[in-house]
Amino acid sequence: RARGRLLVVAAITLATWAHVGSPDTYFEGAAGPYPVRIIVRNPGVVPGLVQISVRLLAPRSVQRVLVLPVYWDPMTAAPPPPDVAQRVPGDATLYSAALWLMRDGSYSVRVTVEGSEGTGVVLVPVMAVATGRLPLAKSLAAGLVALGALLLAGAITIVGAAVRESVLEPGVAPDGRRIWRARLAMAAGAALLAFASLGGRAWWNGAYRSGLYRPFHATATVRGTGARPVLRLAIDDTAWINPQRQWTPLVPDHGHLMHLFLVRDSALDAFAHLHPLPHDSATFEADLPPLPPGGYRVYADIVHESGFAQTLLTSVDVALLAGAWRPSDPDDAWIETGKREAGRGKTDSAVLSDGSTMTWQRGDSALVVNRDASLTFTVARPDGRGTR
Repeated sequence: RARGRLLVVAAITLATWAHVGSPDTYFEGAAGPYPVRIIVRNPGVVPGLVQISVRLLAPRSVQRVLVLPVYWDPMTAAPPPPDVAQRVPGDATLYSAALWLMRDGSYSVRVTVEGSEGTGVVLVPVMAVATGRLPLAKSLAAGLVALGALLLAGAITIVGAAVRESVLEPGVAPDGRRIWRARLAMAAGAALLAFASLGGRAWWNGAYRSGLYRPFHATATVRGTGARPVLRLAIDDTAWINPQRQWTPLVPDHGHLMHLFLVRDSALDAFAHLHPLPHDSATFEADLPPLPPGGYRVYADIVHESGFAQTLLTSVDVALLAGAWRPSDPDDAWIETGKREAGRGKTDSAVLSDGSTMTWQRGDSALVVNRDASLTFTVARPDGRGTR
């Protein structure tokens, strides 16, 4: 079991440069008898139109592919009928669909594949969050400003006409007093509309932007450097520690409330996968393994009761540690791979604790952002008599 954990640790160490915080979701697995790769690209705004691609990874006869977003809260209305994903012209294995996510929070995209081997269903968890605003074309912005100015002028004119002439008989000209009252009302209306416009701008720059999603702020520290140094991670974000918070409690993911990863920042040559235990609702602690000293990036994965998953980001400095390590959780593991020439050659290897060698088969293809890529690893036995 320990060897299996180290295999996973080594594999993650070799590919540390992942895009943490990407709003997109990638899934590779099986929908019943159909192996699939599903990519959900989130626009970063809510409501927003997500792009879903479903690729069949094995030759199968498929009649249709259905996709349906399901919100996590059972109190919401029943989901609509699923949409039929369209086959992409020129690629018989790729299907595409676009769906609206109307609320922020946790969704499951239900993908149904119907074919010659029956019906297969798989649920893909998706986080719908607003992380920014979409750019507005200058021509469209100019048109909207012109229309807005026309509407404001029309509203002010209506106010003036209502005060000046609304109670007069047809054909009766307003006197000077009514004309001055109308002008004062128009000035007051213009001031009120200007105040409303400034209020909307302030709301956009303040309340709305503050509602854009960002991971919880967290702070990592090392307590003690003696026989049992302890890594403490505190979620000190006001959005979490506020008693009025709207976030649901944490739930275990793969048996643990938190999965914490430490990666040595200078050379990416040391890695730890720990499972801190809760000290209270905002503080987690784990015994620190004897990692080499230096600065470390800290990534902490948590999952809420709603299914919403977050990766907390911070950093910590680790001094020279001494003494035997007693893991606070049986699944804790760490590895020091030694210095390596990152990015050179066609393979990248790490020697595991039992003498086996894990190698990342890079191949000749370059890794390109937003393009599918398959990662292949081989493990050679210590005696070199075989790989797996």
